[in-house]
Amino acid sequence: MDVVELTKVAAFTGAAISVGIGAVGGGVGSGMIAQEALTGIARQPKEADRLLQTMLIGQALDGTAGIFALVIAMLLLFGTQQAGDLVGVLRISGASLAAGVSMGLGALGPAIGGGFAGAWACAGIARNPLGLSQIRTTMLMGAAVAQSTAIYAFTISIILVALK
Repeated sequence: MDVVELTKVAAFTGAAISVGIGAVGGGVGSGMIAQEALTGIARQPKEADRLLQTMLIGQALDGTAGIFALVIAMLLLFGTQQAGDLVGVLRISGASLAAGVSMGLGALGPAIGGGFAGAWACAGIARNPLGLSQIRTTMLMGAAVAQSTAIYAFTISIILVALK
């Protein structure tokens, strides 16, 4: 394997790590929200429309970290730089792997945390339909705060991709 191929392998691996790990959190979080929405509909069939709306809003917010992971993966796959010497190859390869790991792991926790916010919102609406407005507002705020660490990881990953 020549040194040019090493940078491509590192970029491919970084992209796979970013999306592979990032997708786990979004899948778990969205699944938790759907589970609580279904449980709530079974308990309060008249609230099915409100629970469905809340579930979809929660799942949309929960997918944010996964989108960040996808963006980093695309940048790694289609923006790989070439280096002429071994030191440059190692620098680019290390930055590619670090960007993938940073975003992959950085997406995992926020997506699960956002899933908790959405899941408990659905459970709360099923228990107390009159609290819909306050519950949704709290879910939105909680999910937004949960996503803040994904934004930190995204920022670092963008810097790593740009500086390599």
